[in-house]
Amino acid sequence: MQLPENKNKQRILREAAQLMGNRELAGRMGVSIEDVSSWLDGAATVPDAGLVQLSEILLSWSGKQRFK
Repeated sequence: MQLPENKNKQRILREAAQLMGNRELAGRMGVSIEDVSSWLDGAATVPDAGLVQLSEILLSWSGKQRFK
């Protein structure tokens, strides 16, 4: 059973992956697609540093999407 904190991290990551795709997300985070997949399916936990990085990626990505 996952801790609520891990479920929240997984939900945030899942929403980001839905926005930009797993491959794009992995590339922007500098991790393998396998890492992203293991985070999404709950086999591994997104590290806190990865979540901070993800927030920066989403801020950058949203600004680019807004002006397309």
